[in-house]
Amino acid sequence: MTWRQSVPRAGAKAMSLAVHDVGPNGATASSWQRDAELSPTVRAELLDPAVWHEGMGQYARAMHLAVAVADADGRLLGECLNPQPLWSILHAKRPTNGSGCPFCLAMLSAGTCVADALRSERWVMVRDRLGLVHFAVPLALGGQRLGALVAGQVFDQYPAQLPLERVARDFGLSPSDLWQKARRERPVSGATLEVYADLLATLGNAFLQSRYHAHLEHVRLTERDRAEELLRQAHAELEHRVEERTAELQDAQRKALQAERLAAIGQMVAGLAHESRNALQRGQACLSMLGLRLQGQPEALDLLERVQKAQDDLHRLYEDVREYAAPICLDPRVCDLAQVWREAWADLGPLREGRGAELREETGGVDLHCRADPFHLKQVFRNLLDNALGTGADPVRVVIRCARAEVEGREAVRVAVRDNGPGVSAEQRAKLFEPFYTTKPTGTGLGLRLVADVARIHDGGVFVIGEPGHGATFTLVIPVLP
Repeated sequence: MTWRQSVPRAGAKAMSLAVHDVGPNGATASSWQRDAELSPTVRAELLDPAVWHEGMGQYARAMHLAVAVADADGRLLGECLNPQPLWSILHAKRPTNGSGCPFCLAMLSAGTCVADALRSERWVMVRDRLGLVHFAVPLALGGQRLGALVAGQVFDQYPAQLPLERVARDFGLSPSDLWQKARRERPVSGATLEVYADLLATLGNAFLQSRYHAHLEHVRLTERDRAEELLRQAHAELEHRVEERTAELQDAQRKALQAERLAAIGQMVAGLAHESRNALQRGQACLSMLGLRLQGQPEALDLLERVQKAQDDLHRLYEDVREYAAPICLDPRVCDLAQVWREAWADLGPLREGRGAELREETGGVDLHCRADPFHLKQVFRNLLDNALGTGADPVRVVIRCARAEVEGREAVRVAVRDNGPGVSAEQRAKLFEPFYTTKPTGTGLGLRLVADVARIHDGGVFVIGEPGHGATFTLVIPVLP
């Protein structure tokens, strides 16, 4: 006969754990478990046979029972620990259409001990047709049925010979051999098995509770780490934005101080314009007259030439500052860019006198007529050409190349002025268009800044390329104004 026993005694019930950990939104773990179904991943983690192996193995060896973990459908998870000798022999020969219960070998009906244990929330004991006994201890959390621990594979009374021999023949085994093995197994009393079942229920559910606590702690730590990482990212982003804002403020302060300085220079230049121009003109007239009187005196004429050069340098310095400080007001009209740079090159005749300097034009058939301010463009080309003459050693070779271009969807002309001078370094390129930065011993550092300002006011731009020892190329882009 086959029998099942649901034990209602106190202590035998497989506890639906009263866990009191705080879950999401402040809910206790027990209420959270009722409201939120445990995911398949969490269920698999809680019933992972690898983590149950050590504890259940100790129990199996101490109680001399076989133990296994099963899911809620009664399927075995992992291997059976400490399988008993007679059960192992029969299990190896059991027909494939045998019972779905992990331990049942010859049931009169389908084995449902795991389902019965989960439904009753108590351990359930089962004896099969052979007389072998096993019991199932339910594992549940907050009313959610996870699986069971199944233990047994022993006799609870002296085995009966006829049922054993009948099953042996059904399984293709020797009836006499099987009977001889069975009669040597020592039965375990029903009372003892009840104690074993109570103990397994206590151990199993305590371990399940520990596993669930570990899972909650892992979730908490994962969420904490994620929150800390988000906080670190937010902090880094905030620091980056503060650094950017600080740099912007420092740049704005620098520009404000520079603008204030330039405004002061402009006021000073306006105040000195009248007196300085007149004084320089009077001095130049006196030097010219003195030169006539010193004819035939080489040493005196040499000194006079040095004084005149110093006065010319002073006049040039004054004009550079005056031009930069003066507001740029465009007077656009149709002009020929080639004619403009040729006039600028002609104005630099005194600087080229006695030197090997050559200007070569490579216009490529580009129409160089545009509507712009020829006066200010002449200033641009004069500064670029003067820069080539001032930095390059003889023979100076300047090449102007032209090409069509486009600025924000508008037709434009690109004019590149290339020299064979010493070139520019990366550090110099970053500062060339800043006011008062110069690489020439006698420069004011305002010429290239004026070039950039004129190009910008024409809705164009200027940039420089080049490496030390390979010359420099200043490229001016000017839109063809309507």
